[in-house]
Amino acid sequence: PHSSAELAMHKKKVEEIRQWLEQADASLQLGLPPSPRMLVLSGPPGAAKSAALRTVAGELGFELCEWLEGRTLRWVAPTDDWTGGDRPSADNTGYESRLSQFGHFLSSSLRTLSLSVVSPAP
Repeated sequence: PHSSAELAMHKKKVEEIRQWLEQADASLQLGLPPSPRMLVLSGPPGAAKSAALRTVAGELGFELCEWLEGRTLRWVAPTDDWTGGDRPSADNTGYESRLSQFGHFLSSSLRTLSLSVVSPAP
């Protein structure tokens, strides 16, 4: 969809997403953490959750950082000064769990998280 009017989702739900994003941005502009700090979209596959967030965020000029679950395990070379969350498994395979990968994503995203407005496309 190119606009929120084209979303196959109840308009009230679309407006709730818009309001949360606007309130979070206003809080961050004042140097305050958004309250509530997290927006959770739940529903069955194909319910337009991601499309709604992308569309509304785009209309507001926000850039999204999205977790896309990898299809494979990520190799992490074990070291003596391991700081990567989950240590490699006991069998010393050196593979990092998806939970640990997600934790790293959250850590790096939250360090750079802001809802500052990007200039909308003409």
